[in-house]
Amino acid sequence: MRIALVTTSWPASEDDPSGHFVRAEARALERAGHRVEVVAPRPGGAFGWPGVAARVRENPLRVLDATRWTAWAMTEIRRFGADRVIAHWAVPCAWPVALGAGAAGLEVVSLGGDVRLLAALPRPVRTLVAASVAGR
Repeated sequence: MRIALVTTSWPASEDDPSGHFVRAEARALERAGHRVEVVAPRPGGAFGWPGVAARVRENPLRVLDATRWTAWAMTEIRRFGADRVIAHWAVPCAWPVALGAGAAGLEVVSLGGDVRLLAALPRPVRTLVAASVAGR
């Protein structure tokens, strides 16, 4: 199976603990015989420690980096022709990236940060995002 693993948390090196659990999942899927394409931003920019919200508050121009990455990630998923997408983080990896790419099968892994982000969004936006993801 061709699996696109979409994440904004990917280790920059073997010693980097950021996203170590995502890397472990990718390696386990590969050992199981799947072809895995990791779709992750380069270190720095809008994504990274201490999180996109804090990084954008620190430098509002980083929202442009997040927007560019979102468009690039959608293109990468389509190019790879994934049978399944595993999105680590509901926002932005499942919504809008995986949904915008027309992902076939979709699995979403939500963690504390994106759950708090969803909860902080205005109710109409939160409802739209949650319903869109759950509908898949």
